Amino acid sequence: SDKAKTRIRETIHDWRAINKPTITLREIAKTINPVTTGWMNYYGRFFESEMWAVVRNVDFFLIRWGKKKYEQLKRTRKRARVWLTRNMERQPELFAHWKWKLKRDLSRRAV
Repeated sequence: SDKAKTRIRETIHDWRAINKPTITLREIAKTINPVTTGWMNYYGRFFESEMWAVVRNVDFFLIRWGKKKYEQLKRTRKRARVWLTRNMERQPELFAHWKWKLKRDLSRRAV
């Protein structure tokens, strides 16, 4: 529902408290994985197509964090997106939504 989507976006927005360049990706993962896992278990079971918007919003949050942490990412969103994709390929188990995305992509290829 629109109300649930708004609540999820507000939760992601509230993560700005952990959006500091001094913390690591692992620390961010420890904080947000329980929340994203809950969303995927609850909403993803019946509304899988709607989960892509949530995954995208979490990725945008990570891109914003990367742009704050790394000087070379500050200039362009494209470079930050490439950085995030490379991290996802190197460490697919780090974030719960990355595992979900990878599992879904692999199941689509098998069909």
